[in-house]
Amino acid sequence: MIPWESINANLTLFSSLNKAILGIPVIGKIIGSDLPPLGEWYFTEITILFMAMSVVIGYTYKMDENTIVRHFVAGAKDMIQVALIVAVARGIQVIMNDGNITATILHLGEQYLSQLPPVLFSILTYIFYIPMTFLIYSTSGLASATMGVMSSMAEFVHVPKDIIITAFQAGSGTMNLVSPTSAIMLGVLGIAHIDYAVWLKFTAKLLVSMFIVVVAVLSLATLFV
Repeated sequence: MIPWESINANLTLFSSLNKAILGIPVIGKIIGSDLPPLGEWYFTEITILFMAMSVVIGYTYKMDENTIVRHFVAGAKDMIQVALIVAVARGIQVIMNDGNITATILHLGEQYLSQLPPVLFSILTYIFYIPMTFLIYSTSGLASATMGVMSSMAEFVHVPKDIIITAFQAGSGTMNLVSPTSAIMLGVLGIAHIDYAVWLKFTAKLLVSMFIVVVAVLSLATLFV
């Protein structure tokens, strides 16, 4: 959704309307006092919105309650597999983080990468970010967890910070195509009924080509930038 007030502080229409509705005694109690204004909604609020839309559409087409529920379940049938896949993908990340596996790999990367020559440092930084994307799927989360350390090490081995950012983006982009912790990718495969092993085989040549091109670009950029 669009956070209107962060775009323009004068766009207070939705927050004012939200306060007015929640201020009505009965309606405010039913809706809940913690309902955010339109523009700041997230999964819970949007889920309720879609359910309400289903009911409104059903009554518009003069369906009874049983028919509405039957069509709703039929439409959601293909998404149940996707929901389970998303939960499993998120579970892998939780295990990796809570078990300190992610922190351990990050520490090892910090130890070994800081002692390398510039070109090799750039290439291995790219390779380092490939498994790290598997562990931390969120690009913003991955950047927050690693970029401070990696940029500091880059200064010691005389590698420009823009090279590190390029390696980060390339590694993240490469892994996002096949990462088993990517809820989006696995969800789409589930909807399309494509087996993950088939997808890996289909993208193998593309991934190898991308890897070679990125390594060449990082090497040349490190030498001549």
